[in-house]
Amino acid sequence: MADAAPQPSGDNLPRKRILAACEACRDNKIRCRPSEKPDVCRKCLASKRECIVRAKPRVRRRVFEQSSASEANPHPPAVPSKSFTIDFNIPLKVDVEEDFESLRDAHANFFDNLVPHEDGSGPSQPESTTRSLDSTPALATASDHNPDFQAKPSFNLASAECLLISFHSMLCHFPCIELDADASVSLLASSRPFVLLATLAAASGTRSIQGNSLYDEEFRRILGLKFVACGERTLEILQGILIYCAWYPFHLRPRNKQPFRYLCMATEVIHDLGLDREAQTGLHSPGEPVTTTQQLDRIRAYLGCFYLVSTVPREWQSRDQAPQEWSKWTENCCKMLECSGVENDAVLASLVRLSSTGTEALRTINDGSDQSHQQSRLVLLGLKAQLQNIESCIPPHVASTPVVYMQSLFVHLCLQAGALFRLTRLPLRLTKGRPPLLPEISELYASVDVTRQLLTYVLGLDDTIKATFSTADWCRFISGIILAIRLTLATPECPEFDTCWARSRLQLGEVLERLCEEKAPKIADKTIDVLSAMRAILGVVRDKYNQRVDLINHRRQMAPRKLSLGCPMLDGSMDAQLELWQSTMAMAGDLSTMELPADMAGGLGDGGDTILQDLWGTTGGWTYGALSQ
Repeated sequence: MADAAPQPSGDNLPRKRILAACEACRDNKIRCRPSEKPDVCRKCLASKRECIVRAKPRVRRRVFEQSSASEANPHPPAVPSKSFTIDFNIPLKVDVEEDFESLRDAHANFFDNLVPHEDGSGPSQPESTTRSLDSTPALATASDHNPDFQAKPSFNLASAECLLISFHSMLCHFPCIELDADASVSLLASSRPFVLLATLAAASGTRSIQGNSLYDEEFRRILGLKFVACGERTLEILQGILIYCAWYPFHLRPRNKQPFRYLCMATEVIHDLGLDREAQTGLHSPGEPVTTTQQLDRIRAYLGCFYLVSTVPREWQSRDQAPQEWSKWTENCCKMLECSGVENDAVLASLVRLSSTGTEALRTINDGSDQSHQQSRLVLLGLKAQLQNIESCIPPHVASTPVVYMQSLFVHLCLQAGALFRLTRLPLRLTKGRPPLLPEISELYASVDVTRQLLTYVLGLDDTIKATFSTADWCRFISGIILAIRLTLATPECPEFDTCWARSRLQLGEVLERLCEEKAPKIADKTIDVLSAMRAILGVVRDKYNQRVDLINHRRQMAPRKLSLGCPMLDGSMDAQLELWQSTMAMAGDLSTMELPADMAGGLGDGGDTILQDLWGTTGGWTYGALSQ
């Protein structure tokens, strides 16, 4: 029995070593054991507690060094950090009797509105219509809830405060809400808990690819309970969905369609709340500033959804997602935000105007089935004039922000080379409906400089700014990379375009090489942030691009050698002799009366047909597909 194999542990997990215990295990004085999730122990995973490790691993030192160091620098006593929970009012049961009473009242009010009174008075205004559109009818809650739904995770307060501070720097890239600088976690947890949860999930996702799984899981759980189970349609739900989708790293998970389904949910909430149309009870002049905070929040949410949906490429979205259309109400909302006096509101209004122009340009070029090519070109001319008008009206301090500047360059690329943005480039014979509008060669040459300007600008940004990029910013950057690759490798939409000149002008290989470099030494930790993962993906794109360029250069070097091999009628080396032969046969009738070139006159001057002799000498030595030396 001495040579018996050791029995595996009961948990059947590989042996892992934790260098330092988390705060929860230290407080409970239990052993901190690893779980199947990285950086989360078993105790915190089972109790839905945020696993925070603040203590450093112990370092073995000599006894006299340790005693002298402790006497010189005495450490303060370890105090566990505070934790908090986010309370959500989620009704899970409905009282049937009260529901019957509200059902009768609703039908009575509907009948009064349907049939006018005989005395000529207008229809009675039901109580339900006078409520705010942002409120959901309160449902009677039962005292006995399902215990599974009542499990509240415990979040670390210090970590949440740090994430909230970092979110303030992210908000300028997608200002869909107004967040006070002195807003604390406790204040938001009591006033806007769902917005706080979405904010913490978005901020944690920018620091790590996986983000904080506890925030992410809790957000999706609460969203399912509120939106699906309870049917809640409120402004807070809409704001939380927009924040979560705006910083979801979908570009690193291309097969995951979850954020696009969330965008469909946001569009549905906007339609249910009536944010996409002007309410009759809240008429407002677009030239006057809006003073109500709730009205501004509604406008920000509507324009934020409009901007996010219109910026993400149509091929990446869900098929059920309806395209956003510019309307008079959208224009009025932009004017109201511009008059609010808040810089982020002016940024959002400018982004919405620019994105609407770019979306209309792409639709006209690629999906304008109801228009002819001539009509589409006239529409593009009008969009170019519209873009110049929008850019002239944007204040300089707003136009210089990274998000507005990149959006402006991207819209120029949409107008110049919109056909090259199509992700599914089918041949013209397989294209259903009207084929896309082919770009002009002059526009393609102009788009090379704009593409270079966009990539150079992103390359010059600091890593702290790129780490806070929203989904729309990453979409512009990825689309710019795709356009640069197509301009430098192959443009079947415009065969006359010189891709060799575009490669020498863009220097895309060097740009990708610089984008893959780490500007600062990376801290030795296990977390992988969004920028590190993006550099890894760009490294793959760089290798593939260099391989394709090397293949093109190799084919170009082998092209002159192939002209001297094989049949001269097939490789094109016989074309010059054939043209000379046809011209000679045409002039055979009267050679004396026609002026001949000097080389032909020398060949036909002495009556000897040297041209035919040369022609015969060229082809006479060809045997079995090879020319004799």
